[in-house]
Amino acid sequence: MDDNLHSMDRKGQDSFTRMMFGNRRSSETLDNHKSHEPSKEGIDPALEQIDYVLLMEVIDSLADIADKLKPVVAEVYPYIQQVLKKR
Repeated sequence: MDDNLHSMDRKGQDSFTRMMFGNRRSSETLDNHKSHEPSKEGIDPALEQIDYVLLMEVIDSLADIADKLKPVVAEVYPYIQQVLKKR
C-alpha cells in the first residue's frame, strides 16, 4: 500500500478517512455543541400551547377527505372544462 494514502495528519486521521467522512471534531467542540440548547426566549407563547396530536389528526382527516374527493373531481372536471370553453 502507498504510504501517502494512509499517512496520518496532526489530528490522527488518515487522508482517505478525512476525504470520505470529513474532519473529526475535537471533543471540546462536541461538548460545546451538546451543551448549547436553543433558548426559549424567542418562541411565541402561542406555539408552546399547540396540541400536536390533534394537529396530526386533523391533517390525517384532511388527507382522507382529499382522497375521497379525487374521483368526484375527476368525474366533474370535464363538465367544468366545457363551461369554461363556452365563455
